[in-house]
Amino acid sequence: MIVSNNTTPKNVQWHFTHLRACMESKYGIVDPNNISFESEHILTLTPEDIVLYFNIKVFRTTDPDNDCTPKLGRS
Repeated sequence: MIVSNNTTPKNVQWHFTHLRACMESKYGIVDPNNISFESEHILTLTPEDIVLYFNIKVFRTTDPDNDCTPKLGRS
């Protein structure tokens, strides 16, 4: 199965934005002309990959300490 912005329902396309960014953080640059992922690639994401993505997105660091406050998101 291929997952892309075109196959994602309109009411949840913002989820695809995060998926794309998370896949970019794991695999590097994603081809902007072909933004789709095979299910097998998505299934390689681990909880650690997702935590790393959100730490960078929200805290701007890979390892925030306990008293770190969010910079670009909500806690």
